[in-house]
Amino acid sequence: MGVTRRTFVASLLSVSHNWGQTAARPYVQRVSAKRATVRWSGAARLKYWTAGGVEKEIEGRAIGARREAVIEGLTPGTEYRYEVGEAAHTFRTAGQGRTPFLVIGDTGMGSPEQATLAELLSKEDARLLLHTGDVAGSGAKSGLTLV
Repeated sequence: MGVTRRTFVASLLSVSHNWGQTAARPYVQRVSAKRATVRWSGAARLKYWTAGGVEKEIEGRAIGARREAVIEGLTPGTEYRYEVGEAAHTFRTAGQGRTPFLVIGDTGMGSPEQATLAELLSKEDARLLLHTGDVAGSGAKSGLTLV
């Protein structure tokens, strides 16, 4: 089933509560119509596939304590599943035409207003969500020092 838009937005709104745990989760960046970059911690290899497609495997190159793999030769506008370790995740390559997107920032500390915002955002038909920053919350609560 993968991560739903609602789950993704809700996880963004709660990231300041789980900062240490979310930092190690795999994430996808630099996604285009035919390629994507995945970064993660842990296992050296990444598996990826499409629904009903053949599973492929790629070695991640070490970058400090993390790994990175650039997956090339992808099909535009297609949902892919990928796995590192035991959990599977999804991403979609860019397609033709316009890409509806959302922009949010300062997702705060999980207030009722933010839950309402997450509910509203989950109903939007967006293919991309840009977060402008400020996900650390209070420095004292997150263990970060604010300067």
